[in-house]
Amino acid sequence: QGENPRVVRVTADGDYIEGEEKESWVAYRYYPDGDGAPPEVVYGMQDQNKQLYFDAARFFQKYPEENPMSYHTGRPMFWDPKCTNFANLTQEFFIADRAVRASGYDLSGRYGAQGQYATNYVPVDLNTLLFQMGSDLLGMYHRFGTDYHTDEEAKVIRDQIRERVENARFVINNLLWHDEGDVGSFRDLRIHKIGNAPRTTYAYSTTFIPLWAKGLINDPEKRKKVLRGAARTQVIQQDQIFREPDENVVWIRGNEGEIVNQISDGNGFNKAKAPTTSLISLSEDDQPWSYGIPTSSIHSGNQWDFPYSWAPIQHFAVEGLLETALKDGGESLTAVRNVVRGWVDAVDIVFAQSGNLVEKYTSYDPADYESVARGYAEAEVGFGWTNAVYLRFLMLAEEQLGDLFDPQS
Repeated sequence: QGENPRVVRVTADGDYIEGEEKESWVAYRYYPDGDGAPPEVVYGMQDQNKQLYFDAARFFQKYPEENPMSYHTGRPMFWDPKCTNFANLTQEFFIADRAVRASGYDLSGRYGAQGQYATNYVPVDLNTLLFQMGSDLLGMYHRFGTDYHTDEEAKVIRDQIRERVENARFVINNLLWHDEGDVGSFRDLRIHKIGNAPRTTYAYSTTFIPLWAKGLINDPEKRKKVLRGAARTQVIQQDQIFREPDENVVWIRGNEGEIVNQISDGNGFNKAKAPTTSLISLSEDDQPWSYGIPTSSIHSGNQWDFPYSWAPIQHFAVEGLLETALKDGGESLTAVRNVVRGWVDAVDIVFAQSGNLVEKYTSYDPADYESVARGYAEAEVGFGWTNAVYLRFLMLAEEQLGDLFDPQS
């Protein structure tokens, strides 16, 4: 385990320091190979991606509290004027940056404003996927056996996999579970207490992924708490970076109750009352956020935060809630129907406008694509996951969820 940086040990309080005698469990994190800035970013065709690193360097200079001292080097952890890497960003920063990209959620604000704490958290999604992979391997061993191992060797392998599956079950159900009384959520948990990294990340739509894994969450009350927590209405918070024509960078930080947007010509900003949102709706009435599940309620300007909805999240949520919904009905069934109908409507609206299926959609109004500050500014055309989830939802609507759509539409 010590030789594999992707394998870590985590304690119940999310604060583990090597050498301390604390009860801890094995968990997994994103941790990439490679040194320095990813060449596909620095030498790529997308200028806005390279600009991210210059913005990060300015950010750490303006907010030194976001750039703690490193345990390893005794120097500033993420930006150091003596560092010779691209934009004077450190190797620890670029490891985190590569980890964010490896996760598929590039970019969001969950792991710090610049993603700098990405390797410092045990992610809900990764550990759930590994739990499911282990469960699938055990099922395949049971069904097909093996021609390449003796019975004794096969038993040792099965026992190792089973031990890791059960360890993952405990970690996800206990250490990654954030209970708030009547509501709850699954959240990424901090490994080490570094800088101002919070114990858990903010509420994110990956909370639904453990519900999808077969046999992982067996407590009905926990499932209800996830649903109620995701349906809780809250005011959008803003933590966003803007760039003005003279190349000055403006940060709008911790801004709750008001959304600031840059005027289209770049000369100044306008302000509006921040909308309220929830990740999912339990109402049978149409809601302004009903075009799929937004990734979060944080407006960071990143492409994987509010207001964007992404096909894989819709899939995990619907499949995770579906068994309960079909068995018990009620709020779970309403939520599933809303997500299915909302996502299909979002895809239909954009397709009617452009003739394309795209990577992500604006969850409150697909007809009005909100340009991102960090990531792909325009809606990227294509993506098999959009096609696949759209078709899957049409099948569900026809076969299991009743008549959701007007046959003439």
